[in-house]
Amino acid sequence: MYHGVVEKFTEPLLERNFHLLNEFEYHIKQLSKKYHIVSADEFDNYLKAGKNLDNIILITFDDGYRNNLLAAEILNKYKCPYIVFAATRHIGSTTRSIWTVELSINILKAPIKHIELFDTKFDLSTESMRIDSFTQIRRKLKKMDAADKNKHLQYITQQLPSGFIESMIEKLPQFQLCNWDECRQISNALGYIGSHGVDHELHTDFESEETIANEIINSTKDIELNVGQRPEFFAYPNGNHSPISYKYLGQCGYKQSFTTALGTVLPHDKPYLLSRVTPTRKLMKFSYQMHKIDTEY
Repeated sequence: MYHGVVEKFTEPLLERNFHLLNEFEYHIKQLSKKYHIVSADEFDNYLKAGKNLDNIILITFDDGYRNNLLAAEILNKYKCPYIVFAATRHIGSTTRSIWTVELSINILKAPIKHIELFDTKFDLSTESMRIDSFTQIRRKLKKMDAADKNKHLQYITQQLPSGFIESMIEKLPQFQLCNWDECRQISNALGYIGSHGVDHELHTDFESEETIANEIINSTKDIELNVGQRPEFFAYPNGNHSPISYKYLGQCGYKQSFTTALGTVLPHDKPYLLSRVTPTRKLMKFSYQMHKIDTEY
């Protein structure tokens, strides 16, 4: 499970889920030597048939960042298939991204000394205080349904200079999402465009059925209309899922859905509850991690 790649880190806190491009190529080179890297459909066939998956790897990316095109060049070089799970709302925008990215930028880079939220004044006067405030705010927002969460995000925006997030996304292109032409480019090569929802809303037990249904149904329509292929693979934002998720994934014809739970997939695992592994960013530890995957998960 990857998110994005960059040639060098310029905003380490914001880029905490990204890998360096040279790290990523090292990963793919090592993985392609040891494992059979398969497409989404091949992976689905292995799982349905109950075949041994010990030597099988599926490469996935969450969110749909434009920088995935850099990763695609490497994957094409090594002839490795992959999935990009795209959140569709801001595809093609140069001024907006998924809400979790915007929250990170708004709190960690805001040109203000404090922010008020949840009847609390959060201190942003030092980097350590910003990180602590961000951690608390993010944790609380992830425990809200989409409607309440969006009200609080709007209140944060109101405390910032007008157009702040738009100007920051323009300055930080690593957080811009692919446009539809680029999604088609990925789909026409070795990649596959799967769904990550519309607004990257979390499928928590307290989220409304309407929101989860819209995230699945409307993202499916978006991708089918703009890429020309109906998506059959889904990744849950933040890894959250519920019985409502399974209901609408089934109605929309999805074959598999992926969580962020740490682990490998075993034959006959439930297709809407598949685990993944996030590769370490430390090259010296990557071989050890591969060994751990083979022996412990």
